[in-house]
Amino acid sequence: MRPSGWLRMIRCDNSRPIECGRGGRAGFAISYGLGQGATLIAALWGVFVWREFKNPARGVTALLTLMFVCFIAGLGVIVLSRTLG
Repeated sequence: MRPSGWLRMIRCDNSRPIECGRGGRAGFAISYGLGQGATLIAALWGVFVWREFKNPARGVTALLTLMFVCFIAGLGVIVLSRTLG
């Protein structure tokens, strides 16, 4: 196997499986954005499934909503950077 193949195999861990060898077709920005979507899913599970913020203090709900909106907007900007740039 060529050195680039070894590097790609080392890079392909479970945190970013979509990036592995997909930079050519989807583009690196889109692959990165989709890979970071796993963090958003984990946050959604924490808030809605495990109810980590069951009885939040005052203002926490607004901050959580703002966090999700900013995270989704940030992923959208990363994905759109391929088409705009």
